[in-house]
Amino acid sequence: MQIQNNYHSINNIQNNLFKNAHIVNTNSNQNDNNHSSATLELSQHSMDKYFEKGIFGNNRSKDFILNVSADNTYSSDLVKEYGQKYAEVYEKIMANVDDNKKGEYIEKLDAAFEEAISKESQDMLSKINKLSDSNNKELAFDKDAFNKLFKDVAHAVKDYYVDNAREPISNYIDTKVGFSNRSDFKTYNAFSTVMDIVDITDDLMNKMNTQKYMLTKYSPDEIINSKDIYKSIMSRSEVASNAMEKLGKLYDSISEDELGDTIKNGLMKALKQKEHKLNDMNGKMQRYTEYLEEYKKIQEKIQKATAKRDKLSVKLDKANEAKNQDLIKMYLKSVATQDNEIANLKAKSAEIEAKMAGLLKDINDMDVSE
Repeated sequence: MQIQNNYHSINNIQNNLFKNAHIVNTNSNQNDNNHSSATLELSQHSMDKYFEKGIFGNNRSKDFILNVSADNTYSSDLVKEYGQKYAEVYEKIMANVDDNKKGEYIEKLDAAFEEAISKESQDMLSKINKLSDSNNKELAFDKDAFNKLFKDVAHAVKDYYVDNAREPISNYIDTKVGFSNRSDFKTYNAFSTVMDIVDITDDLMNKMNTQKYMLTKYSPDEIINSKDIYKSIMSRSEVASNAMEKLGKLYDSISEDELGDTIKNGLMKALKQKEHKLNDMNGKMQRYTEYLEEYKKIQEKIQKATAKRDKLSVKLDKANEAKNQDLIKMYLKSVATQDNEIANLKAKSAEIEAKMAGLLKDINDMDVSE
């Protein structure tokens, strides 16, 4: 799940909310600014606007391919960001809001957090359901239990930041959620890692399908003759390789002892099957883009060689007009050399085009969504 949080927007809303609050000076001596105190009064309208804007809102990328990088933000990281945001706002409410209004604002904060976490949980379940559908079978996976676990983890993360705990967050959540007593995920690390794997797998499925569409829609000449199309395809290729590498590292980081049998034999088995398909598709696409690079270089050489040949041809015509046999002989030889070079380049070009056509047929026949 590629997430781009609009922190500037959220922080501006939050800063404006407190900045525009009514400041009441409670010091009897108005001239003694060094000893003045103040209370912060927040209007109902300001608070409502604050939460309407979406305290936990995020701006999801519409195109994973153009935004994914080695430092993606996935669901497990997003839950941490929500927990941190909750603690930040909670602290400001407790420090600045009148006691008779704190409960009301905390309730709004809790509701906003719950709504955001519920949506993230449902998004994750939707991705897992896609894996189930693509494998034409129901995964050995308790979706209700997962939904509850996802929310329990999110609340534990929130508590970690509200409590300003000093121990490692994984230890805190392991204890708080009771992972050691669970039958599916034995550690928070395993749970969050599997969630990241699901996120990347889903993103890669979408990415591969989009890249496939672009490679089949445009001919090699159309691709290399358009800077935008060529740049986009090459960028997508690099992004996919980075994501596949990240996926492999995530699989390597999980110990089977951290997973219950139902997860190992159900969800993880489906994910591994999908990884093999994605890896196969990515390998073919990477080779295709490598051929594209080579094809582009050869076409540039052909253009230069042809331009040189055209110039020699003009000189040959002038030599013929002047009936200068020495020049005619020299330019005929040079033109022949250029013709031979162009013929060799075109032969290499045809060879690469044939390889690309074969690869494109394989790519077109593959479907990573199945």
